[in-house]
This record gives sequence, C-alpha cells and structure tokens, in this order.
Amino acid sequence: MVHLDPYGVAGYDFYIDGCADGTWRHEDLPAALPGTGALHASGALALPVPALGAVLDELLTREKPRRVLTFDPNIRPPLIRDEALVRARLTRWLGLTDLVKASAEDLAWIAPGEPVEEVAARWRRRGPAVVVVTRGDKGAYAVGPAGPVDLPGVPVDVVDTVGAGDAFMAGLLAALERAGQLTRPGLAGLSGPALTAALTYAQRVAAYTCGRAGANPPWADELTRHRR
Repeated sequence: MVHLDPYGVAGYDFYIDGCADGTWRHEDLPAALPGTGALHASGALALPVPALGAVLDELLTREKPRRVLTFDPNIRPPLIRDEALVRARLTRWLGLTDLVKASAEDLAWIAPGEPVEEVAARWRRRGPAVVVVTRGDKGAYAVGPAGPVDLPGVPVDVVDTVGAGDAFMAGLLAALERAGQLTRPGLAGLSGPALTAALTYAQRVAAYTCGRAGANPPWADELTRHRR
C-alpha cells in the first residue's frame, strides 16, 4: 500500500503473510532463461522473505556464469524480521552481482552514519564492477573501474516519487545496453565519461517519473523530444 506525504514522497506498507510471495519453491524456477541478456534482482521482498530469497539465490547462482547480474537492495525495514539473514544475503548477493544500485535510504539502514563514498568503495571490493548510490535531489554517486563519478540532482517539480528508483535503474541499464556495455567486459572497462553518460540518462528517466503521478516512467521518444 502506497501513501504520499505533502511533498509527493512515497511511503509503503506491506501485507505479505500468507501471500504467494512467501511460498516460492525451487520448482517455480524456469529450467532456462532466454538469451544472454542481463538479469536484474530487487531485494525488496527477496532479502527479507526466506522462501523467496532462497529461490532467487539459487537463480542468481545458476545464472552467474551465463549473464550479467544486477541488483538493487531496495531495503524495506518493515518486512525485516531476521536482520542477520538479510545482512548475510545482502553480502552474498554483492559478491554475485556485476552492478549494484542502492539508494541513500537503503544505506541509512545498511550502514547508518557511514559516508556514501566509503560504502560504495567497500561494496565494489566485494565484486561488482559498478556501484551506484542515488541520493534524491542531491544527485547520484557511483564508483566504477575508472574511479568515482559524482553528479548533482536534476531539478524537477515532484508529483510523486513512486517508482523513481526502479525508473533510474531501468534508465541506467538501458543506457549501458544501448552503448554495448552491459556485458562483463563492457562493465569492467567502463570509462568515467561512459559511466557519467549512463548515469545522466538514468537521472532524466527518474526525473520524468517523479514529475507525474504513479510509477509511470517515460517512453524513449519522450526523452528525445523533450530534453531537460
């Protein structure tokens, strides 16, 4: 359930007990995924819900030799009943994935009081080629093979923030794919300007999403027609 504060910032309540999210099984996984495209995992339910997390852990482990893996912890504190389990699974998935995007809100729970730069650098040492942290109106910070990139926020008249993080991640992946860099070699050799360009595109996608009601990201042609 989504609720907005007077400034359009979204809060969420989760009601999952007895629902399908908590009853995933090994047998529910497809025998194979199509093609060689990247696989993205969100931790929102997967990190705190044991059954779902175990099945997705199996999927990520199986697919790691076959494709790029990307991850958004998307921490939801109201769902967390076993903090040790969530932290252990987070650490493991950081070691499995190639690109990680977290928000400042995620880091407030994961590493309260620690500078974004220190957390991003530590996570990157665990295995990801690129670590990105979104900071709302304060912009985005990332560290990649060529070093850190720090971008200011994009001005936007906020209607609501529902879907902003997912829109940012979608924009980032789309930009990297379009540039032919959403591969392990591509990410491992990502230059500072290339990372900056992908982050800039992702910020524009997220800004559009915040500027209208609902989780309603822009079509690609909207970004071409209306440059902000």
